[in-house]
Amino acid sequence: RMWRALVDGVNMVMGHDTPLNPDPALPEKEEEVQPQSTEVNWEYVLRAIKHMALEEAASLMSVDPELKKEVESLDNGSTLQQRLVRVTMNRIFRLTREGRYEESANFAVVYKHLNGDLQRVLQFIHQFIKTNMDAQFSVSYRQVLAGNVQNTSSAQKNCIDALAELYSLTGKQIEQFAYVEQVFDLQSLLQVIAKLQTTCEGYALQYLKEFSDHRKIEATLHVMQRAQRLLEQIYRGSSTKTEVDINVRDVTALLEDVVLVERHSEVYKRYIRKHYEVAVTKLQGRGFSFVVSGDQVKTGKQLDASQYIVEPLNLYSFVDNLVLQAQELEAVTTRFAVYQTLLSAVPPEVGETNSLMIDDIFVIFQGSFRRVVATRRLSMIEFVFSRARTFVDDTFCEILLGRLLAKLKKGTVREVAVALNDISNSCSYCQHLVGEMEVLSHRLWKASSPDSPRECDGAIAILHQLQSLYDENRSKAVEAMATHILPPLLENVSTFTNFDYCLDPTTFRKVRLNDPWVADLIETFAATFAKLKADLLPSMYEELVLRSVEILIKELVLALFVKRFTQLVGLQVGNDLQRLK
Repeated sequence: RMWRALVDGVNMVMGHDTPLNPDPALPEKEEEVQPQSTEVNWEYVLRAIKHMALEEAASLMSVDPELKKEVESLDNGSTLQQRLVRVTMNRIFRLTREGRYEESANFAVVYKHLNGDLQRVLQFIHQFIKTNMDAQFSVSYRQVLAGNVQNTSSAQKNCIDALAELYSLTGKQIEQFAYVEQVFDLQSLLQVIAKLQTTCEGYALQYLKEFSDHRKIEATLHVMQRAQRLLEQIYRGSSTKTEVDINVRDVTALLEDVVLVERHSEVYKRYIRKHYEVAVTKLQGRGFSFVVSGDQVKTGKQLDASQYIVEPLNLYSFVDNLVLQAQELEAVTTRFAVYQTLLSAVPPEVGETNSLMIDDIFVIFQGSFRRVVATRRLSMIEFVFSRARTFVDDTFCEILLGRLLAKLKKGTVREVAVALNDISNSCSYCQHLVGEMEVLSHRLWKASSPDSPRECDGAIAILHQLQSLYDENRSKAVEAMATHILPPLLENVSTFTNFDYCLDPTTFRKVRLNDPWVADLIETFAATFAKLKADLLPSMYEELVLRSVEILIKELVLALFVKRFTQLVGLQVGNDLQRLK
């Protein structure tokens, strides 16, 4: 610039009409024209409106050619404020229909400061919400019905997905119209949420009824109850039938679907209630209070709760009923699957120390427990856990112990060992299952309710009772096994009981190192347990040996109490006991 000014000055002094180019090699650069921004500065617009500088506000808005055109097209004798109100209201409606909610919020704020009819905008929002959700529901519901006609698997997925999409849409609508609180007031936002709740409840109930009718949950429950009783009779030999044609996997899939429905509904309920809690807390902080529907609202600070806080109670009740049916079906299906596994059990292969039956049965229990814990419904969890405990107490432990006693009468040594191992494994599996459920329950509860992560302790206590039942059954099995194998050993102990210890020095020197009854007892003991050691689990073998030794020691102690001792007799008894040790 300095150089150009110097050249211009020289030209004036020398009288040149045409300015000289200071550098002929470089053409003069034309100044670039910056394109004018069409983005409205809403902060300046609001500031102008607040100071009633409507001309300035209109000028600031006119940087958007489309807005400028709309304002000018309404120049039909109305005031500038009236024109601005019309333009902003039309823009609110248009942008909302197009899904441009952030831009719509800007115009809504301007509309408010122009003293526009806010109630008209609120009515439009209510109508838009219903129209939008109607359109979404119409498409989704047709897909659900079409899926129900085509096949079951797609139908169940469509119902659940459609329900999840409905809940998601409702949540998005709340977030998209959150600006209502800023433009209008918090009460208006609560009315928007209430409108959404009412609409969502009607559509959700239609999805749930279609799901329930198509999947026939109640009918499936009745079928499974009859099938479970029949299968139990078949197992116990009181029925002439040999099998029941029911696919447990289909029932399990149904139960998993109910859990999905419950989880979607529970998350939605918590989301809505959180909004209500925040809004009520804010209003109470501003001096407002809510009165129960039917009570007279006496002051402007009292709000009729029925107009602002709407809970979809029919929806929650329907889901609760589904859960009640599912928890009963869960318990019945578990019993059915256990009996089905028992009936289809095959002898273990060579080298196997336990039957696959126990593995399969605890997979059944594990799947059932995982499903109900995932719902985080204490009532359902405690119900299914209690039913499992009752079944184990009344039936399953009796079955396991009965198998062992039957094998003790007629079975081979290996069959006896496998039956005993099954009881031992059932204890181990139960211990692992209880530990898994305890960790899972506390983690889920802590995630959903950090202040009370131990609400599930009552349900966990039921599982510990279940563990105690298995431990008690294991003790009974060990006792029965020890009682079965000890008679030969007890006969040897009776030899000691009847043995005359009136030893003379010659006899004492002869038997002190190799008492016949002691050697016979040790040999018989080793031979008896050698037959079992190869097939028994190490832990069960050790427990059985210890229990057998306890019984033998008890008998020996009783025999010692009736013996008369001399010095040589006492020495010999000491030697015998030392060898037995």
